[in-house]
Amino acid sequence: LEEFHQTQADQEKEKLLEILSISKEYYHYLLIKHKAGKKALEYLKNRGITNESIKLFQLGVALPNWDGLLVYLTKKKKYKLDDIEKAGLIIRATGGRYYDRFRERIMFPLKNHRGQVVGFSGRLMDKSAKEAKYINSPETLLYHKSEMLFGYSELFREIKKKNQVIVAEGEFDVISSQQAHVNNIVAIKGSALTERQVKLLSRSSETV
Repeated sequence: LEEFHQTQADQEKEKLLEILSISKEYYHYLLIKHKAGKKALEYLKNRGITNESIKLFQLGVALPNWDGLLVYLTKKKKYKLDDIEKAGLIIRATGGRYYDRFRERIMFPLKNHRGQVVGFSGRLMDKSAKEAKYINSPETLLYHKSEMLFGYSELFREIKKKNQVIVAEGEFDVISSQQAHVNNIVAIKGSALTERQVKLLSRSSETV
């Protein structure tokens, strides 16, 4: 039998999946176990988000500092800057310095249909801030906005059971709906439903 040889692209994808998975754990830990995540936890509680939902959707928080994740991934986990950038987690500034893409935001891991984290959506907690309310991962080797369905991997069984799915616009819509026991729901990134998303939904339901 011929040995299965991973292509370079496969190896790269695997490394990026690893970095994204570790980042999800990092953000989640900060939210549920670290005193620095207290403000974010209170924000979620005020929005009626339960501990069960925080666990199910693996929500997290990005702290205000410019290089929290960057330092964690390079110093503690020994990943290369280049790979972290390819995963969409850091931005290169003019002058060659890097900084975290997500800062002071509630973090929603975005998963593919296999349940692997391929990107993130970060939501501001401060209403008066001038920045965009949501920022998402950029298009990467793994993350393609047109294929993204938040909640699909977590709620797949429920969607399949009902054979129909509700498509909403935001992550909080999915979470609060699921808390009200309406579990056949997903959210898209942006406001247009794409052909790829419809193809994915057709695997589990007949009605959208």
